[in-house]
Amino acid sequence: MTLLQLVKDGLLPVTAIFAVVLFALKEIIEARRRKKASELKLKALKELLAIECQRNKWALDWLRRAANDIKDALKMGYDISIRTTASGTNRLHFERGKRQHGSSPVPTAFDEFMKEYLFEAASLDKHVFAKMSKAIWAVEEIRHLLRGLIEYVRDEARHLGGWAEYAEVEVNKIEAELGKLYFTCCGTSDIPAMVRPFPYQDKD
Repeated sequence: MTLLQLVKDGLLPVTAIFAVVLFALKEIIEARRRKKASELKLKALKELLAIECQRNKWALDWLRRAANDIKDALKMGYDISIRTTASGTNRLHFERGKRQHGSSPVPTAFDEFMKEYLFEAASLDKHVFAKMSKAIWAVEEIRHLLRGLIEYVRDEARHLGGWAEYAEVEVNKIEAELGKLYFTCCGTSDIPAMVRPFPYQDKD
């Protein structure tokens, strides 16, 4: 029996129908509001994740170049060293005698946003969550490669050749994993490298 029939038969007052309809409308409006809010959150999250992928792409490009340069330097008998600047930045140096043949700052890996918003992503989009989980592992592999480079240069130079070979293989795997997350965020797996971090903002 419908609500209108109940009213017609005098079994339900008109005010009750208005109350039910009003409640239903409020629920529909609230559901749309929540959906819109979730869509906006997901869009913002994807933008943050895309930026983090771009920053890590710079580290991957650097590692790829470093591996190639180290193999060439070992063949040519260059001295390879890691030096820490006054600001605390590690730099990779190539020298022969007193002549420097190249120097570049060792990059950093980034997964701050991935870790901070991982569980929120689980409630927004299961596909983004799955890609984020694997991307976090991939970024940890970047850190592993960077730590290994610094340790081998400073303490176990005989392993540098092996590190370079290993790095060339792993960088491709890491880039492919980050590319999957980037595709989910931007619709392409071709990640452009971002050098500069977010502008620093003072906190009052």
